Amino acid sequence: MTGWEHFIGNDSDLKTVLERCRAIPYSGRHTTSNILQCASLVVEEKKELPGDIYACGWDALALNIFPDFTYRGLWSTSGKSYTEKDIIVVDLHSPCVPTGDWQSSFGHMAEIFPGKILYVNGESVGNVDDYPEMDPNKRSFQIGPFPDSSQSTQVYLAAMTLFAIEADKWSWIFDPNARQINTGKHQAIAYFVSNCIPYRQNAAKELSNIAMVHHGSRCHVESENTKQMEMEHHHWSSNWKLFRDYKYCLVMENTANQSGYITEKIVMAFIGGCVPIYYGTQEVFDIFNPESFIFYDINNPEPALVKMRLFEGDPESYHKVFKEPILRDGSVTIEKFLSLSDEFPGNSGLKSRIQEMMGLGE
Repeated sequence: MTGWEHFIGNDSDLKTVLERCRAIPYSGRHTTSNILQCASLVVEEKKELPGDIYACGWDALALNIFPDFTYRGLWSTSGKSYTEKDIIVVDLHSPCVPTGDWQSSFGHMAEIFPGKILYVNGESVGNVDDYPEMDPNKRSFQIGPFPDSSQSTQVYLAAMTLFAIEADKWSWIFDPNARQINTGKHQAIAYFVSNCIPYRQNAAKELSNIAMVHHGSRCHVESENTKQMEMEHHHWSSNWKLFRDYKYCLVMENTANQSGYITEKIVMAFIGGCVPIYYGTQEVFDIFNPESFIFYDINNPEPALVKMRLFEGDPESYHKVFKEPILRDGSVTIEKFLSLSDEFPGNSGLKSRIQEMMGLGE
C-alpha cells in the first residue's frame, strides 16, 4: 500500500476519495498536483478530479448542483488561474464585472474564462439564448424560467430560493405533517411591496373589505381598514421574517401569469407561516397543493374572496389549511421541481439534468 492509499483508504469510493484528497491542502504541505496524484493512486478507474467552482451569488446552490467540484469562492478577473474544467455559477442580474450593463459584463466574463458558465436567472427577462455575445464559444448555460433547450433548463426560482435560506427554516416542507404556523400577533393581511402594480393595489383594497391590511414599503392602500406599518429593510431572502406574525400574506408576482415564473414570494409566505394569497401562473398548482393557499385570480377574484370570508367567519376552516401538505404530490413534486441537491428526498433528477445539459453527466 502506498503512502497516499494509507492516508485515504484503498477501498474508498470516488466521493470519499475526492473529499479526503481535497482536505490535504489544508495541511499547507501539498499542492494541486499532489491531490491529482492522490486520487489517481487510489481510484482504480484513474478518474480525474473535477475542476474548481466559483460563484457570484448563489454559492449554496452551486455547491449542491456540483458537489464533486472544489469551491474556490468569488470569481474575479485577476489573481486566479482558470482551466477548461472549471465552472462559474452567477446571478444573471447581478453583474460580477462593473462594465455598465449585465450583457457586456457577462460578455467580458465569457471572453476571459475558459470553463463553463451557469447563469441563474430569477427574473422574467434576460434569456441567455437571446444574447449570443454572452456565449461566443457555446460554453454558457442557464437555469431559470425559460423552456428547456440545449443550453437551458427550466427551474422555478421558488425551488432555487431554498438555497438562499438556512435549511433549518424550510426543511420541514418535505414533511406533510410539519407545516409552520404564524404567531397570530397580527390578525391581518401583510402587504409589503415596493412595486405598486395596479392589480396588486386593487387586490389589497378589495381584501381590506374582509380583513385588515397592513401595508409597508412604498405601496399604500387607500382604504379605511388598512394600517401603515414601520418595517425594517430585509434582503429578499429574509422576507419570511416579515410574515411570521401575520395571518395572511398577499404575495403576487411582478409579472402576470407568465409561464415558468414562480418566484420566492409564495415560498417566503409558507416559511413565514402565514396563508399565502397568491397570484401568478397557474403552473403554481403543479408544485403547491391548491388547498394550502389562496389563489387570487385578478380576472375572477370572487372564489378567493369567498374563501377569505369563510376563513374570517370560521376559525376552524382557517386552521384546517395548516393541516394540508404544501407540496402538490409529495415525492413526485420534489423529484420533478425541487431535486437540486443530493440532500433532498428522491434521486436528484433536476440536478442531474443540469449536469447533463452541461456535458457533466456520467
